[in-house]
Amino acid sequence: MNLNSEDEPEGIASRVSRIRGNPDAIVGDLDDFASNGWRVGPLPSPRYTTEIAKRVESLRRRFAWISSVEASTIVDSNDSDALNHLEVLRTSAPLIAVSDAGKWELPVFQFDREAGVVIPIVAYANRKMKAATDPWGALSWWETPIRLGGGKTPLELLAGGGLNEQFIDNVFASYRLGM
Repeated sequence: MNLNSEDEPEGIASRVSRIRGNPDAIVGDLDDFASNGWRVGPLPSPRYTTEIAKRVESLRRRFAWISSVEASTIVDSNDSDALNHLEVLRTSAPLIAVSDAGKWELPVFQFDREAGVVIPIVAYANRKMKAATDPWGALSWWETPIRLGGGKTPLELLAGGGLNEQFIDNVFASYRLGM
């Protein structure tokens, strides 16, 4: 892997998707980072990288995914610049997107296909979680039961119409307070 000054931290973080089935890949990436002048902390243990790989693979299996090309036709079906618009949505955090072999994939639940939009409350929650910098963490949040939601996951609340900005603000306030 060659690194240059154009490599972004989020691009580096997204390389975690390469470790599926190969937990040693992240160690190789860290060695490459260090040899190119990037500061690297202690290397994670093989057990830890194996657990990361298992969690990433588990998340991949539990969600339906679409390509960035398909997602761009949902949000901008008549726009010749649809992929650029989708890139803006991805980098400004309203969309969870992960790179797999250099191609962006997005979980389907974020889109209202009939209306041709990113679901506004999903975009709101993803911004709160800074999904552009931690897409796997954001994706994990969507399937984690929330006490304030009666033990339901945000995905369940979304499907049932029980997710709104005030609820999300309250959830994140409770996180800050350590509740």
